Formats: sequence, C-alpha cells, structure tokens
Amino acid sequence: MKKSPSTNGANGRDSSGRFMPGNPGGPGNPYAQQVAAWRGVLVNTVKASDIKMVVQRLVKAAKNGESWAVRELLDRTLGKTLTTGIESYDEPTPEEIIDPELVERVIVNAARRIQERRGKEKLATVVTSE
Repeated sequence: MKKSPSTNGANGRDSSGRFMPGNPGGPGNPYAQQVAAWRGVLVNTVKASDIKMVVQRLVKAAKNGESWAVRELLDRTLGKTLTTGIESYDEPTPEEIIDPELVERVIVNAARRIQERRGKEKLATVVTSE
C-alpha cells in the first residue's frame, strides 16, 4: 500500500509533496542581511595593501618554521590535504627528494596502498616523461 505524503495542512504542497507554483518558500536565513552588511564593511575597509601585508607576515612565519603558518599557507595555496588512509609514511631525505626515480616509486607505492585500501583491483598510473 502506497502512502501519500503528509500535506501538513495548507503549506503550499500538492498531494505528492512537491511545492506548488507560487509557494513563497521558507523564511530564509534570518542573519543573511546582517552578515551581508558585515561583509560590505570588510570589503570597503580592507585594501589590497592590507591583504598583501598579512600574506607577507604569513609567509615569513612559515619560513621561520611556524607549523600553523606552513599548514595555513599550503592549505590556502594548494588546497586542503585529502585524508588518504595511509597510516605510515617514511619521509624522504633531502638527497632522496631530488631523485626522480625514487619520487616516482614513492608516489606509485602510495597510490597502490590507497587503492588496495579502497578495494581496487587495478592500479592506473600516469607517468609523465620529459
């Protein structure tokens, strides 16, 4: 037996629960106008030179080894890191970083572990050659 959706009284829906033409919708976000006003003040107050100064301080803090600044800078420039599910990662030494074959092996092994964890049967690798 198919039940019909509850009409909940005269709420602007038809017998199948869909909104009828002319339905005004919900009340919306009660704070939207206030937030828009705050954003307007921020946009009208902050200059490009202010943003440049803040970014320069962030870069300086990252260069000085502040981990929060490194994380913020990389998140904002490269995007937030994805959770891969890899429990361990052997960080390469500076000498290993410049070895392109080792870098490729590390990437392929990490991709293989990710796909194995996700239950993939095949590993597709894209190797770019210069």
